[in-house]
Amino acid sequence: MATAPSSPAPAGRPRWLFVAILLLGFAFLIETCAHVASKVLVHKNYLYKVPSGAGDVTYAQAVHDQRPVVGLPPLTGRFEFGGKLVDESGARRSAAYPDFHLPSCVSAYGDSFVYAWNVDEAHAWPDALAQALRCRVANYGATGAGSDQAYLRYKLMPKDASAVVILGHMSENIMRNVTRLRDLSHGGLNYNFKPRFILDAAGNLQLLPMPDVTEADYRRVVGLDDPPLVLEHETFQPGGAMVSPVQRFPYVVSLLAGLRDYRLRARLNGNRPPWAVLYHADDPAQGLQVTVAIARAFGDEARTRGQRALVLIMPELRDLEYFERKHAWSYQPLLEQLDAAKIPYADFGPYLARHQQGADAKSSYSADGHYTVEANAALARFVAEDLARRGWTPPPARD
Repeated sequence: MATAPSSPAPAGRPRWLFVAILLLGFAFLIETCAHVASKVLVHKNYLYKVPSGAGDVTYAQAVHDQRPVVGLPPLTGRFEFGGKLVDESGARRSAAYPDFHLPSCVSAYGDSFVYAWNVDEAHAWPDALAQALRCRVANYGATGAGSDQAYLRYKLMPKDASAVVILGHMSENIMRNVTRLRDLSHGGLNYNFKPRFILDAAGNLQLLPMPDVTEADYRRVVGLDDPPLVLEHETFQPGGAMVSPVQRFPYVVSLLAGLRDYRLRARLNGNRPPWAVLYHADDPAQGLQVTVAIARAFGDEARTRGQRALVLIMPELRDLEYFERKHAWSYQPLLEQLDAAKIPYADFGPYLARHQQGADAKSSYSADGHYTVEANAALARFVAEDLARRGWTPPPARD
């Protein structure tokens, strides 16, 4: 018996449409995951974060206040940057020797770790050192200064006749030594332009002045406005060799480009301090070479004045934590280079680690990351002992 022919099956959706929908859904999922991952990494400061909010000062005020050579706000005879007082000589007020007319036996230049930002005058380590030496120690630390700016400030003070001059180098300063705009590495709308040194073909320091840019240009540099503007000789340029680009759509591409960010690489490579990579001799930013050249120039300037120069290395909290885990200092290449160049230095790191006596590293640091009162006292003892070991202890002041 013949069977009836079967009717044709209804036409289904084209296979290509199904595949396209599947791929679009997969792409949406990947892009969403990349977006979330980008937000988390930016929040944790492992990728570049565009500054937001209102700055402490307007752009015009910040540019007006900055000194053309050093790049710091005026210090002499007024408030120091950040609201702490200095005396009429430009040094921090001293509790041990309040009369700034007295000649100083030691002068210290550097950043807020030299200034001892979080403690009062009596407990700042330069004041404790003054009491140990029984002579005035002039504290020329300035908040936010790089080692380069500390050296420039010393150059602009030819009347400093201290027997010993100290160049303070907090470990993170190597970042400041290779930037022209600290907002790119430290965040915040502070319009914190600065000069910086680069090396010429012969390895000599060449000073680049502070960038001369408009507020509109600044906004393009930091990623607030488009199109992006590249700041010449800026190590922490968003999207450059060291820093992730601004995270935007397509987030997969931005996130992949961000894998080269120095902060993320430090986190993935043993949770090192983020500035550790800059201490490598082969790093293209040449932070190590520039920092050594600054230390050498500081010493050369001191010799022309008949002074002795000492580079004081001060570890940040993350350096001490890294040392406790790995038994190595992130700035060890700097010590080796200073040794090779026969530049006198004193590394506070090992002394501070012994001072801990098994306590947690955070016990030597205040909530804002500076040394506690006890750590300041230890630093003063360390410097006094180092000067005595070298035979550099200046004579005490006459009554």
